Amino acid sequence: MAQLTMNAEELISYDGFYYDHRIKLVIEGVNEKNYKKAYAKLLDIAGDEIYDDCGKSLGEYRPGCDTLTVFPLDLIHKRRYSFNDLMRIMYILTAENGCEWDKAQTMKSICPNMIEEAYELVTAIYNNDVENIVEEAGDVILQGVFHCVLGEKEGLFDATDVISGLCRKLITRHTHIFGNVKANNAEEALAAWESAKNKEKNYKTPSSKMDSIPSHLPADERAAKALKYAAKVGVGENDKARAASKIREDIEKVEKGGSCEDLIWDCIVLLRLNKEDAEVLLNNKLNDFISRFKRAEEEGGGDITSLSKEEMEKIFKEKK
Repeated sequence: MAQLTMNAEELISYDGFYYDHRIKLVIEGVNEKNYKKAYAKLLDIAGDEIYDDCGKSLGEYRPGCDTLTVFPLDLIHKRRYSFNDLMRIMYILTAENGCEWDKAQTMKSICPNMIEEAYELVTAIYNNDVENIVEEAGDVILQGVFHCVLGEKEGLFDATDVISGLCRKLITRHTHIFGNVKANNAEEALAAWESAKNKEKNYKTPSSKMDSIPSHLPADERAAKALKYAAKVGVGENDKARAASKIREDIEKVEKGGSCEDLIWDCIVLLRLNKEDAEVLLNNKLNDFISRFKRAEEEGGGDITSLSKEEMEKIFKEKK
């Protein structure tokens, strides 16, 4: 049986340690002083039955029991899982004898899944639904891991490349943490991040930053980002009153048969000046509309058309 042996103090000192459950993990040098920290670390990374020299451990140090052991477990019978377990499962699913659907996927074919899972996580967060946040965050992580496994199959990159790139970016862009830049508040920290990013990406002009905005981003979010980059060099409206006046002019043009294009754009301008997000506001309004629509259906006995115009207006126009 393969075995990994390490000292308790060594285990405790690790900020990140992924345990491979196919091997036996033995922690030596356990004592009354370090037991709780070592046990908690083992419980976090192994999550299964932990044994000491005197038998199954119950979380309390027993004199003379100076070794903690976690025995190998198959994937099916584990109670807690690590990142390594997730990678193993995905390798199994995409292997020759794995799942037919998983084997048939490509990075492009699962792109819609990534978008859907991201939106489902955001929905759970805004709903303060902790149970669904846990589930949907897992689904988002799954999509990232799926891409890593598919990239490895194609000989393009693997999970280590992805994680290494991420860790390197977190270090090089947090110059106020890992460098000599000073940041005393969130705004200064963000400025430090953006400065490091501009240097790393070699952004020479605001338009080069605009070119980097993902083309598949919703149009309102792309517009907001482009306007933000322009505003940093003094281009664009910076007065809320003038922005609101422009919207009134746009409405007059629409009333005379013009397009809504300028109206939509100028609304995004005003949102930026008001430090609001179109996606958030529109979703809030949509949820409110759906709630009122359902209420109208109920008051109409399941038939919303049975309500009078006055009854409908009362439901849809009353204050929240």
